[in-house]
Amino acid sequence: MKIYFYSIFIYILFSVLTLFSGRGNLNSAELVDRIVVVVNDKIIALSELNDLLKPYQNKIDAMGQNSAKEGQVLYTLREKMLNQLINDKLTDEEVARYEMKVTEEEIDNAIERIKSANYHTDEDFREILASEGLTVEEYRNDLKGQILRSRVVDYEVRSKVVITKEDILLYYEANPEKYTGKKRYHLRNILMRPSSFADKETRQELLGKMEDILLQLKKGESFSDLARLYSQSQFAEEGGDIGFFNFDDFSPKINDALKGLKAGESTVVLNTEQGFQIFYIEAIEDAPGKSLEEVSEEIKKKLYTEKVNKRFKVWVEGMRAKSHIKIIQ
Repeated sequence: MKIYFYSIFIYILFSVLTLFSGRGNLNSAELVDRIVVVVNDKIIALSELNDLLKPYQNKIDAMGQNSAKEGQVLYTLREKMLNQLINDKLTDEEVARYEMKVTEEEIDNAIERIKSANYHTDEDFREILASEGLTVEEYRNDLKGQILRSRVVDYEVRSKVVITKEDILLYYEANPEKYTGKKRYHLRNILMRPSSFADKETRQELLGKMEDILLQLKKGESFSDLARLYSQSQFAEEGGDIGFFNFDDFSPKINDALKGLKAGESTVVLNTEQGFQIFYIEAIEDAPGKSLEEVSEEIKKKLYTEKVNKRFKVWVEGMRAKSHIKIIQ
């Protein structure tokens, strides 16, 4: 209860201090800032939220979306950023509880790593900060907070996640479609596109032409020659050669049509999103699979990331459940 009443006190105090500019009378009142969230005995001000949103706001404005869509994007982003700030405040409390520290040298080293990774000179770095409205000191302070929060997450979350060889093996065996060999199809196609304004009769006429082409193929005519002659695809000049594809690259309709066919055979006429199509299998290749040893590290990273994200979510939800959080609309 002590925290709750203290939170109400700082809310009232902050509201009084920020509502008025202090020029001596109520008529000169000017809204400067306001509280948007109270987190235990800490507050999140509207200015803090707006500072976080500003770079994204500029990008959204540059995209030139309609106002309704832009408003929805900003609303979603605002909720996400607000939750991030709440989580940061709670994590900062854990930093204080563990009495974690970061030295100036560690901040210097972190900045140097950032500059090196982005090939920035010191001058570049300062110009970028200035363009974002930040001083070097403000950036250092933000970075200090990030380092400390990361250390808490390391201690509370990452250090407690272990991926065993058994975990990796189970995932490998449970996902054979990702690691066993796949068939690759070298395909050609003949495509005829009805106009978007085509009526039923016109579409039927186009379908009839494709059926005639299919009959010619069955009589032994060259698929490549017919593609050059009739296809409306951008690959017509190459005899309809559209390259190699994995079986799972196709839509279910094309998958069903190709299933059971051999190299040198064609599908029936298919009504697809692109138009009426006939596919010809030039060749089928068996792509080699990957052994457990080859993908072990890849699987380990994937499982580690998934478990860290899951454990982090539980950890944050636990902190929130134990805290007094009041969102002020």
